[in-house]
Amino acid sequence: NQGKKIRVMVAGGYGTDKSNPELVRLVKKYRLTQVVSLLGYVPHIESFYSALDAFVLSSHGEGFPRVLGEAMATGLPCIATDVGDNAELLQDKGYIVPVLDEEAISVRIMELIEMSREARRSRGWGARQIIVEKYSMDKMVERYHACYSSVLSIQR
Repeated sequence: NQGKKIRVMVAGGYGTDKSNPELVRLVKKYRLTQVVSLLGYVPHIESFYSALDAFVLSSHGEGFPRVLGEAMATGLPCIATDVGDNAELLQDKGYIVPVLDEEAISVRIMELIEMSREARRSRGWGARQIIVEKYSMDKMVERYHACYSSVLSIQR
């Protein structure tokens, strides 16, 4: 996008750092060495999230992706592929794209880039509200209490 500087930070487990020759080859091939950082495992994830303007999870398969919930909890606007519980987790507060559809991911990234900072922040805080309302520690304790109470009432 003209006039906007974009920085991509790739983080995660195996294959997301410079030890992945195919990834390094692609970054060089498309002349992205000044734009893409291959970080690999990030030990202090909260610092990583605070450095981002948006979060993209382009998985081919997931169950309930903790990383997406973490990003949402920090108030980041999110884009995720349509696998596992991603759509249920994001609801209408993020973008769900088809798996292996690079075009759809890039379109959504461009939408976020074109948004005002306030609009991105609003979308991100909407995602955070989902986490707070459905997945907070208080909600977890409430659900465990209801589950244990149900089991105890059956046994009596």
